[in-house]
Amino acid sequence: GLCPWGATTLRFRWTLLILITGYGFSPAFGDSNFSLTQDALYSRRLSGDIGHNNGSGGSLLLEVQPTDSFSLGVGLDVIDYWGIITPGQVMVESVNLMGRYIFNPGDAFTFYFIGGGGLNPNVGFSGAYLWTGDYHLMCGLGTWIFLDPQLAVDFSGVYDYYDLPGNSLQTVQARVGLSAFFGEAQKKKPKASLTPAATPVPAQTVVMDVQSEVADPQMGTVK
Repeated sequence: GLCPWGATTLRFRWTLLILITGYGFSPAFGDSNFSLTQDALYSRRLSGDIGHNNGSGGSLLLEVQPTDSFSLGVGLDVIDYWGIITPGQVMVESVNLMGRYIFNPGDAFTFYFIGGGGLNPNVGFSGAYLWTGDYHLMCGLGTWIFLDPQLAVDFSGVYDYYDLPGNSLQTVQARVGLSAFFGEAQKKKPKASLTPAATPVPAQTVVMDVQSEVADPQMGTVK
């Protein structure tokens, strides 16, 4: 796991970062909605010299969803590549601007593309080696499985890229967690109409009383 907090200044810097990411936005279906997603991460190294192939960590993402198919947000990722007691361990951090394209809003399963990028703040933990690259990019595919209109299980797989000239770190990640939705409920049912339904008017049969006209050769036409 992550090592204990260091000095008071480190706690202050992390608190400030979390507050910054807390000014964010979120998805649900209806009018504009807000959500908070917290995921556990498992990461597998593809390239980059970090001493270990596997890491674990956490992610926090806040979003706003102005439409059914799109959301914007701010996220924080922290990944620890198997603990500070092993030489060569590296901790990776990033603060990101994020977006989702939700391509099938649904009642139970909802699939999305997710992507974003940001900076590595290099906020240190006592005894931890930090990845020194400055920039971070990520993209992936995921799904929400709704447990009720305002709570969903979140699954996704993403590709991560951390920039460092000559030694860029590339990883793939599995993410699983929960998304809580606020505001309008997902797929909210329309309200019942207060106006009673109009009663259909039965069809009326109109009978025409046709009077026969009799022609009289002397009197003219007689009714």
